[in-house]
Amino acid sequence: MRVGLHRIAIVGSVAALSFAACDAQPTTPPGAVAMALDVAPGIALDTVSYSVSGPLSFMKSGSLDVSHSATISANLSPLPAGTGFTITLSATSRDGTAMCMGSAGFDVSAHQTTSVLVHVLCRQPSQNGALAFNGVLNVCPVIDSLGASPAEVIVGASISLTGQAHDTDGGPSNLTYRWTASGGSLGDASAQNPSLTCTSGGPVTVSLTVSDGDDVSGCPDSQSVTVICTSATP
Repeated sequence: MRVGLHRIAIVGSVAALSFAACDAQPTTPPGAVAMALDVAPGIALDTVSYSVSGPLSFMKSGSLDVSHSATISANLSPLPAGTGFTITLSATSRDGTAMCMGSAGFDVSAHQTTSVLVHVLCRQPSQNGALAFNGVLNVCPVIDSLGASPAEVIVGASISLTGQAHDTDGGPSNLTYRWTASGGSLGDASAQNPSLTCTSGGPVTVSLTVSDGDDVSGCPDSQSVTVICTSATP
């Protein structure tokens, strides 16, 4: 038989039964309780256990084979007439992934059949995983100024380049400067303030990239400036 996945209510119904007298109460005719549990499609159950407790320490328990049945039914007798009985049903799915349990209270009257409605909840463990992570916060550097002086020189002369940047959180490493140029010759491409020597005439694009050691795309800051190298007059 099968029950729906996760949280499923299993409903019990009853049938009329007759019982023999109970030794504990010879002068009081015993009552009876019968149940039939209809199970929805989903989880397969092979065995359902039941336990009945009542007044004067009354206990009755057992298990039912439901592997070839669409319902669960049992004749629970004898039961002494009285109040304050509880029936508990429990089961484990065939594949062991779901636990089902439910209980209901009832009273037993002499020469009568008691109807009991039992709601059983079937639960499966979560099939979702989890991710544990640690976040690292870094404030990226910012170039405050980029200069070239003079902005135009003749071929063979030099231009002084200056860069100024700041890093608010000062990490994860000290600031580094990296210069590139589309022409000419850089004196020290990793210096904060290098020089550019013009080697041929024409405009030269000079770029500065500043990094704080976090080279994730978008974190290092870059800026460019254009200078002019002029050929000497004949």
